Amino acid sequence: LKNFIVTRVLSDSETLQKYTRGRCSIPSGSFEKKYREEMRVLILTRLLLLVIFLDKAKMANALDRVPCLFVKESKMKSTSDVLIKFCRECLSSEGNIIKHLSRIGISVSYKQEPIDELDFTVTNLAADIRDGVRLTRVAEILTNAVPKCLLTKLRLPAVSRLQKLHNVGVALSLFDKAGAQNISEIAAHHIVDGYREQVLQLLWMIAAQCGILNILDFDTLEEEINKVKSSRRSDAIKWDLWDRNQSLIQRNVNVNESCILEEKIKALLIQWCSAVTSKFGIQVYDITHSFDDGVALCLLIHYYHPGLLLLDDIRATSRHGIHGEEASANEKHNICLAFDRMSQLGGMPKFLNTGKPRSKTEEKSMFLCLVYLCARLIESSTEIHACLFIQKWYRQKKEIELTRKKIIASKKIWRGWLEHKEFYYAAQRKKFGKSVE
Repeated sequence: LKNFIVTRVLSDSETLQKYTRGRCSIPSGSFEKKYREEMRVLILTRLLLLVIFLDKAKMANALDRVPCLFVKESKMKSTSDVLIKFCRECLSSEGNIIKHLSRIGISVSYKQEPIDELDFTVTNLAADIRDGVRLTRVAEILTNAVPKCLLTKLRLPAVSRLQKLHNVGVALSLFDKAGAQNISEIAAHHIVDGYREQVLQLLWMIAAQCGILNILDFDTLEEEINKVKSSRRSDAIKWDLWDRNQSLIQRNVNVNESCILEEKIKALLIQWCSAVTSKFGIQVYDITHSFDDGVALCLLIHYYHPGLLLLDDIRATSRHGIHGEEASANEKHNICLAFDRMSQLGGMPKFLNTGKPRSKTEEKSMFLCLVYLCARLIESSTEIHACLFIQKWYRQKKEIELTRKKIIASKKIWRGWLEHKEFYYAAQRKKFGKSVE
């Protein structure tokens, strides 16, 4: 950066060439005086243009994702302060440079507020969300609000307990308006005082009820369930297994209009998993025990991407009659295999513990895993079907084009034969005589 400023801002090769004619490195005499005067004007113009450009860019949010213009330790926080300081230090008898620029239609108005200096990075979950600033920023993102429009309601810097309670209260009210259910069970002091259970409950509500709707669409999932069910082979045993799965699902998940959003999503996911795995003779009736051995996850991936995960790669587990250390080793193999194929599919969050399989599946982790997996598989399946459709259409078009070329070529050959047939027969008669007749 220093080299760029020296070579591109504080010097100019064309001006230097103008006064040296390439005969020396630095002009001297009367040329030196003229060179310095012209360089002063040029450097002043470039510096003013740079400050004005950055001011207009920040005001237009063109540089919204870059660091702040001013460091936190700086005493100057606005472009007008920079120009006044520059005028005071480098120019003499100029007065108020802001007023001079306004006379020619140039104005600067950017001012760096304390909100612009906030760091939303979370390094310690137990402490970083207590002031409510990061929670409010999450609410802005989930509600698609204008950046920093909600942060202006906060009391910054949040040093005292009352300021933190106010900020957390603002964030909780925003989540309540966004549709997060049971948010009234969490009070502002729970977050400020760092109650682990309430903090985790709040984060789960945010992830499960505000974020999942942006990932998984109800109508698409129901359509996919019906599509899987309609593509089932007419096998009485598998239809009986599907019916038994549905009775177990109804027993484990309360599916009705009055249940909360999470239960509705869970019910649809279990129905989707059951519709797929029952084609292979595997029961799925919940999102905990049914996925302990990893077989169900592998079957879901195999159904949509047979080439990515082969059926022969799935090992038998306790549900197939194998027990002891062999069953445990096979379960770990299946889980690692499933998570490895998920990473190849892409689109899976990094917070899922895909490298260390557990003997007991944690419900919320598997719930999020199934949400992302379902969305990714349906999306990739749509992409594959689109590619196959395009490939089929292209091959049909090429076949029609090839057939048309063959017809044209055959017509040309036949027309040429009709035109030269008599010459051919005459040449053959002349060569072989009456035998040609």
